[in-house]
Amino acid sequence: MPLISRVEERAMKRGLEQGLQQGLQQGLQDYREGFQETVVKILQNRFESVSPELVAAINAIEDISVLKQLIDHSLKSNSLEEFEQLLAQHQVSQEN
Repeated sequence: MPLISRVEERAMKRGLEQGLQQGLQQGLQDYREGFQETVVKILQNRFESVSPELVAAINAIEDISVLKQLIDHSLKSNSLEEFEQLLAQHQVSQEN
């Protein structure tokens, strides 16, 4: 008689798969939050005051490729207003 039954083996496999999926989702969330924080910190260092509304708009972005572009924009923008305009353009293009 085997040490574990097929039912137990399937349950263990399913539990392992669920654990891996949750770990991947948490890792992706942490990765995304790191990009969001980077954008905000760059803006704070360059322009000092960043409104809570702008922080909320940045934190609402989940697309990592957009966040990477925003890092570039945060480094290259000549003013906070210029960055906000670029952010608004990204938001409009994401809606379409």
